[in-house]
Amino acid sequence: MGGAFGVICLLGAGAFTGVHDYGAFIKSYLSWLWGSFPWREEWTAGYEGLQVIFLAIACYLIQILMEKSIKIKISIVILMMSGLLYCLFSERELSHMAVAFALCYIAMVWAEWTEGRWKKEKRKGIHSYMLWIAPFLGVYFLMMALTPVPKTPYRWQFVRNIYEQLRESFLEISQNIARKGQEDYDLSLSGFSEKGELTGTHNRDDREIMTVESSAPLTTNLYLTGKIYDTFDGRQWLKTGADTVKERLADTAQTLCAVAAYEENYQQDYLLRARITVSYRYFHTRFLFVPLKIWEMKQQGNRISFHENGDGLLFEQAEGYGTEYEAAYYQMNAGEPAFYRFLEEEAALDEGRLEKILKDLRSVTGEDIRTEDLKEYQKRVYDTYLSEITLSDDVQKALSEMTQGAETEVGKLRAVEAALSSLHYTRSPGELPEWVLGEDDFLDYFLLKSGQGYCNYFATAFVLLARAQGIPARYVQGFCVPMKDKKEATVYAYMAHAWPEVYLDGIGWIPFEPTPGFAESRYTPWGLKGDKSGLSGSEDFQVKWQPTEDGGSETELLKEASEDFASGPEDFRTGRLFRIAGLSLLTVFLLGILILTGDYLLDRYRYRKMSDGEKLNADLRKFIRALAIMGIKREEGETLAEFAERSAEVLEKKDIMGFIDLYEGYLYGNQEITPENVEEVKGKLDELMTLLWERNKFGYLRSKLL
Repeated sequence: MGGAFGVICLLGAGAFTGVHDYGAFIKSYLSWLWGSFPWREEWTAGYEGLQVIFLAIACYLIQILMEKSIKIKISIVILMMSGLLYCLFSERELSHMAVAFALCYIAMVWAEWTEGRWKKEKRKGIHSYMLWIAPFLGVYFLMMALTPVPKTPYRWQFVRNIYEQLRESFLEISQNIARKGQEDYDLSLSGFSEKGELTGTHNRDDREIMTVESSAPLTTNLYLTGKIYDTFDGRQWLKTGADTVKERLADTAQTLCAVAAYEENYQQDYLLRARITVSYRYFHTRFLFVPLKIWEMKQQGNRISFHENGDGLLFEQAEGYGTEYEAAYYQMNAGEPAFYRFLEEEAALDEGRLEKILKDLRSVTGEDIRTEDLKEYQKRVYDTYLSEITLSDDVQKALSEMTQGAETEVGKLRAVEAALSSLHYTRSPGELPEWVLGEDDFLDYFLLKSGQGYCNYFATAFVLLARAQGIPARYVQGFCVPMKDKKEATVYAYMAHAWPEVYLDGIGWIPFEPTPGFAESRYTPWGLKGDKSGLSGSEDFQVKWQPTEDGGSETELLKEASEDFASGPEDFRTGRLFRIAGLSLLTVFLLGILILTGDYLLDRYRYRKMSDGEKLNADLRKFIRALAIMGIKREEGETLAEFAERSAEVLEKKDIMGFIDLYEGYLYGNQEITPENVEEVKGKLDELMTLLWERNKFGYLRSKLL
């Protein structure tokens, strides 16, 4: 009666206030209930009252319709408790009265269930018992309703911690079992793939790849190197040389030595030590991803066990969800004019200082790197990463225009970088023409005709133009992670990226960023401690070269690249995602049940309308399907009689398909089928299904659903 009275009051209020105002209230109430849009604060009390009324109506209807079924009531209580727990741990706000009412209803159902299972010598009826405890339930409800609610909810942190640990363990086991030994690093990742191909279209992928956490907020954004290439065939990058971890560490030592020799008292103006922890998420790969100037790598406190195949650092086998390792490295103050002045200086190798750095590196990593190894590596860099590039006259003219006025090697590289950054960034540049068969063809097409592409195109063009000027350069794939001033970040698939690196004598490998829109990610300098005001050099470059008209000469950069980092999946509200996912799964589940039920009823209806012969035919199809699930499939060219004989031998049931002669007589002769024949076949089918249940319960369920 209380629920009915609430409905009457609600309708009366609507008629009294007017349809328009009443509609606005209901719309605002739905917004408050959903929690996704603004609502009228002055109506909050009304929202809470309406929520209580609806709960009362729902419980009243349930009580009337399900009065005699305590099992249904218990099911409703379980759903209600699950909802309260979800709201508790997701910090979803509920009205005080609604929670009090729900708890009171739960207590009432529990009392009814207890009374029903309580064995007593003198037993009163259930109605008398419930009427007797009603005053106590009323007092319980009033106490909960009048108890003040704390402003700061209890967070149940220990429960959250247990949940997170269980969730992580489940995900780690399920992900790694499902994808054991498989690699998927080249799926939809334009910036990182097994083959450095320049394909026509790159679609954004929001899959969570890794998480990165640092011991302190990073001073610069993070570039994680995955794979390095040295040879371009006009359409894709290949790896022909054999870089090793010793060479990567030697490169770091060389850069440290050059900085110390250049300005020993203010080394932190150029390099800063950092440590990160990388954790793989929904991602399986053999590759390790580490920054360029690596110093140390560890896994579970020990040195990482890995090997190299010439193009990257690899685990012994594909690793997936939950894999974690640490990397200590040096951040470079790229983008700071003083850093470019350092790069422009001719660096002489100080063997005494270098030997001290190598000794420290040896004690940390266990790698035995000598000065002679570094000299040999420098020679191999020129042999591997300085292929001869033949430029067409038009491209050579364009390169001259790009570097006009640049006096140093670094100045020319920065001029090329600036020129390439003025082109168009797009994920859909189109397929490369068939006539692009080599390095010179690619530059002719990209610089003089197309003028657009994504990161792979710009990195490729930069490497080729650097080599054309006699500077060793290489093509690198990995991930660009916006992490400046942050301690942790999630790495998504769309952060996959490609960039060029050049080798400067006496300094080592230095990265550049020619892709439009990505400069602000690469060049994030920090403040200087030393006085650099009296130093000269390091020009600011203006774009002096423009592509041809059909290549698109606009210099406005596309915002598409940088927006990838501004609108990641983390912008979605977690609660809303869970709610939508839950509703979607429930809808799919209910729809599946509805479809299966409808299909079952329709099959039953069709079966009843069939003739006896058609029923026999339908039962035979079920028979063959069940046998196939048990691993007994009819072979090509095998007659039904032969199939029946073979099935009987496998199942060790001599007469399991004894009706085949009857069926063949019906199919090929004039054999009449009677209801008794159909019942006989159905009995054999039931016998087979019983056998299937004993041997393969999952297969039995499959046969029922198919």
